[in-house]
Amino acid sequence: MNIVFPEGKDKAELIIREVKDVVEEKLPVLEPLQLGITGNISAPFAFLEKRWNAEDGQIDHFRTHILVDRDALKMVLCVNETDKRNQKCITGNILLSRQYIAFGINEKENWTPESLGNFFRINRTYFDDRDECMSLVTLLKGFKAKIASNVEKYRSDNGSYTENFNQAVQSNLPDSFFVNIPVFKGCKPERIEVNIVAQVNGSDISLALISADAAAIMEGVRDNLIDQEIEAIRKIAPEIPIIEA
Repeated sequence: MNIVFPEGKDKAELIIREVKDVVEEKLPVLEPLQLGITGNISAPFAFLEKRWNAEDGQIDHFRTHILVDRDALKMVLCVNETDKRNQKCITGNILLSRQYIAFGINEKENWTPESLGNFFRINRTYFDDRDECMSLVTLLKGFKAKIASNVEKYRSDNGSYTENFNQAVQSNLPDSFFVNIPVFKGCKPERIEVNIVAQVNGSDISLALISADAAAIMEGVRDNLIDQEIEAIRKIAPEIPIIEA
């Protein structure tokens, strides 16, 4: 032990305390966190682009796979697939745009004429022609329908029975209209033709929006987006098996 005195001082008191019981606070041993990330369809590629060849070897190149489910609009990257302690799952989803969801196109949601008219008025910015939109709003707010029903019933003596019911509906609504909305989140707007389908049950009238254009776009764009991501991943990580569900 070397003791250095300051200038002008030649002695000092040194106190040494002896402790019998020493309590060491050890950090708890924790399990590694299992990583689970959900993002848009490019999430698996974005993860691999920065981590695939990382120097720390955090990804086992031969214990990694990608599962593609086109019907569910998603692809899942599974890293270190047989190691529960270090397994990572990155999910990329193709999401419908908020505009498409709001219109409820090709969905089971039904509108009343008044509620659909109010919705079109608020969202007239998505129509080709705003004047045409307001004209459609006026027709919906004052919806008129002419219903012609024909009922035929016949029962013969031998027990044969016939019953026919026909109903024809004529309304003041146009057959179709056009809107410009993106089908998928992050994609450019598409010009879509939309048809109004009326369901009449007595005095109860409900309307649904259907579009063959939107259905075709969903099929085509879905496959293109997924195929683009698969091609990009194969360029940086050709070892990864890509499995179609």
